[in-house]
Amino acid sequence: MKILAKFFFKELLNTFFITYLVFFTITFSFDFIDKLDDILKAKLSISESVIFFAYRSVYLHSEYSNYAVLIALVIALNIMSQRNELVSLFTSGVFLKKIFSNVLYFVLIIGFVNFIFISYISPKFLLKSEKKINKKIAFEQIDDLIFKTDEGFIFVDLMIPAENILLNTYIVNVDDNKKIDKIIQAKRVEKSSSGWVGMDIKKYDVRDKNTTFISFLNLPVLNKLEGLTAVSYKPEWLTLRDIQKVVISGLRSGVNVKNYIYTLTKKIFSFFSLILLTILIFPLGIQLGRMKKNVEVVFLSIIILTAYSIFETVIFRFSRSINLFFVIPPLFIAFFLLLISYFLWKNHFFWKK
Repeated sequence: MKILAKFFFKELLNTFFITYLVFFTITFSFDFIDKLDDILKAKLSISESVIFFAYRSVYLHSEYSNYAVLIALVIALNIMSQRNELVSLFTSGVFLKKIFSNVLYFVLIIGFVNFIFISYISPKFLLKSEKKINKKIAFEQIDDLIFKTDEGFIFVDLMIPAENILLNTYIVNVDDNKKIDKIIQAKRVEKSSSGWVGMDIKKYDVRDKNTTFISFLNLPVLNKLEGLTAVSYKPEWLTLRDIQKVVISGLRSGVNVKNYIYTLTKKIFSFFSLILLTILIFPLGIQLGRMKKNVEVVFLSIIILTAYSIFETVIFRFSRSINLFFVIPPLFIAFFLLLISYFLWKNHFFWKK
């Protein structure tokens, strides 16, 4: 029985790699055509263009990897059904639950690796690729920013992208002897039409050892940091750690971070949605293999996954527009998928062992 289970796992793994390569080739081809105009406008050299697409390929992995897993699962089950290999497994004492547990084990491993990759690695490479064609992007991170000025330097603990807000900003002035003269600390700095405005200001004079508290203060020195707001940062550019820090610091400072909360929820839910879709697609993969050809099965799988992607996007956007609590969209989607899965398993398998 263990030998048969290993055979099934090996068949699934081989199908995944083939499907992954097919998805990568198709996705990379479309991305190459889409980004060709941007490369020509940025006047990148051949070597820079190669580096650009190398960065993009890392990001593209996050776009199709989960779908590649699910379609590979359907194809593997379809092939094994047509070859009567599943029937052989059943007659050899390998129950349906055993096959499904192997499938789930495989999906959990690949899904966890993809989740780490999508959450922490892919955003960094995507931002590097964007910097190649957009020179206005001033930096590659949103926290622990240090900028040198004529008077000294500026330290920013955290920038909240798309909101033009800086949290815990320190402006340090240095005298001619390169000794610290004054320190201005602003808990919150916002970009207005007249420039940067600091709130909850603490001014500390090192020489006089005097501390002054001010509610509001214009900070013209920060106008040198226009590169911070020259480009609207996209959620795909931020790692899971970045989004977590924005959400936690923003809530503490009273900043509206609703969009980031939803982005964080959607990123985390991507791992669980892969598991839920596996439960839904598993009975379809076995049943369709008895009636459909490989091309038809792949086509139907793509339609199902595309419909789910649209459904998930609509639910999250609608929930965000009406200010629903951020846990409601994933719970609703999970309930909907489990409900459909229940009827599929019941109708196709009649609760076989």
